[in-house]
Amino acid sequence: MVTLFRFRETGHNLQLTADAVEYEISCATKGIYGYKDLSEKEVYTKLAEEVERLINEQRKRQQQLEQSSDTSKHAPE
Repeated sequence: MVTLFRFRETGHNLQLTADAVEYEISCATKGIYGYKDLSEKEVYTKLAEEVERLINEQRKRQQQLEQSSDTSKHAPE
C-alpha cells in the first residue's frame, strides 16, 4: 500500500513540476510577469534559473518522499 501511494505521490509531484516549467516558458515567451522588459539574453537567463529552481524543489520533494517511505518501512508495527 505504501509503495502505491509513493508512486502516485511521485507522479503528482512530477506533474506539478512539469506544469510549473511549462508556465515559466509561456511567461518568458509572452514577455509577461517577471520576464517583462528584459532583453532576450536576460529572459533566457531568468528562465534557466527558474527551471533549475523548480527542478531542485522537485528533487527535495522526492528525497522527502523517499525518506518518509524508508522510515515507515522500518517503523515498528
